[in-house]
Amino acid sequence: MKNIMLLFILLFSISLYANEPPRVDKIILNVFKKAFPQASSVDWEKDGALWVACFKDQDKMNILYFNHEAEVVKSRRYYQEDGLPAFILARLLKRYEGKTIHGVTEITVGGRVTYSIIMQDAKKWYQIDANCDGVMQQVKSFRKA
Repeated sequence: MKNIMLLFILLFSISLYANEPPRVDKIILNVFKKAFPQASSVDWEKDGALWVACFKDQDKMNILYFNHEAEVVKSRRYYQEDGLPAFILARLLKRYEGKTIHGVTEITVGGRVTYSIIMQDAKKWYQIDANCDGVMQQVKSFRKA
């Protein structure tokens, strides 16, 4: 009976340890909290050498990648067309007239911002990639079911 009880305690302890959230570096956590004091639904995970924060801020989903020096090396934001810069939005709607914007993924790496935009019409979905200079290209299209 003692062996069964010890086994149970051991398994319970291991499961508690396995489910423990990662311990985010304090410096990274402080930088994050200062930059995003209103962030909600914050979830942290370790991805190789980077800390990844997934959170909601101002009704937009965000993912930030921090290096060991608490610097953001990459970010992603997910939003609707109202979050696009006016310059990009105007060019996009002119070039792809008759299509509507379904969603936007903004990707920032090394200070360079790009946009992956999903558009649609009655028959197809389209993935349009654009950069901050307004250069755009259709990358993929899919037929709707």
